[in-house]
Amino acid sequence: MEERDTGSLYQPRPIQFQELWKPRDWQIKVYGITAPSCKLTPSLLEAAKETVASILPSGAQEEGRHGVGFMGVHAATDGNFLFVDWWWNTYELNHQSFLAPPDSAQFKNVTPTGRMFCIWELYVLGFEREAWIHALLKNPTSGMDGYLEARLNQEI
Repeated sequence: MEERDTGSLYQPRPIQFQELWKPRDWQIKVYGITAPSCKLTPSLLEAAKETVASILPSGAQEEGRHGVGFMGVHAATDGNFLFVDWWWNTYELNHQSFLAPPDSAQFKNVTPTGRMFCIWELYVLGFEREAWIHALLKNPTSGMDGYLEARLNQEI
């Protein structure tokens, strides 16, 4: 097996909290991630929100759902990626992944392919995991408000 030097392939990317979006009876934290030569445009963000709104279950707080979650829109050179997760039961997430070609906002559900996260998107998942544990499992007095107020803004 040939060994590759991948150190030069990694470039930090900003992850920025965009808003606490409230479609119907949901509360979704929205994050943007951008590759060095890409931009998170308002039209891309709107298309991502429309996609997510179309798949969020009605009855946000039914069947074990908490009515809260997070989504990320990742403007990258090889495509525009979108993921959405919502908390379910005490320790679980429902996850959906979408992909649009570069310079497009036509998201296609790629969840059935098994495609999930890149390394930058995975960082958001780790942050949200820690926020859930801290606000609702280790320190339940902070509750859902504490979870929703935990927001990631970092270049990684």
